[in-house]
Amino acid sequence: LNAAVAAAPTGHGCGSGRHGGGSGAQAIAALAARLEHPDDSVRRRAIDALVRVAGRGDRRVVAAAVALAGHRSAPVRRAALEVLAKVAPRGHTEAISAVAFRARDVYEDIRRL
Repeated sequence: LNAAVAAAPTGHGCGSGRHGGGSGAQAIAALAARLEHPDDSVRRRAIDALVRVAGRGDRRVVAAAVALAGHRSAPVRRAALEVLAKVAPRGHTEAISAVAFRARDVYEDIRRL
């Protein structure tokens, strides 16, 4: 997960990021890691915080969510898909692929997202 955040270009869709430096990447990595927490309330707060901190189009958040969309835990996959729905820019091919793959998830509540 941290590798996905680190490898993603910084910034928003058009290249003007809110957090251009390492501290933004560290905050996003820390929040994205909370998406894997076993407590649903922690995951919910992490989703809200990621959306507030990064905003729509932040490539680091999209990369982290795409990486988690295939997680072994259904609640983590759900959280990742919720983040993608709120942050991924329209037409983002990796996000579309992650969501399309989850349309065949074994859990119905994830397929319905």
